[in-house]
Amino acid sequence: MQPTANQMHFFIGYAVAFLAFGLIGKWYVWPNIKDRALKAALTPLLLYACLRVRIDVSDARALSHRSSRALSPSRPLMVI
Repeated sequence: MQPTANQMHFFIGYAVAFLAFGLIGKWYVWPNIKDRALKAALTPLLLYACLRVRIDVSDARALSHRSSRALSPSRPLMVI
């Protein structure tokens, strides 16, 4: 089975992103955290990840708030 053009673009994009983030980590992140204690080194990295999750959750809440009228329990979604 031959990979399609879309699959090739996906894999090339994934490889380039992996390479770019690896180089950023090697050149900028690792020199700043290599001499720190584990807790002090992981705090900024985990804080960044926590903020991303918080943004995703708040986006989901905003979306559910906008669609809450359409999905209210007083109106059934499907009548059988």
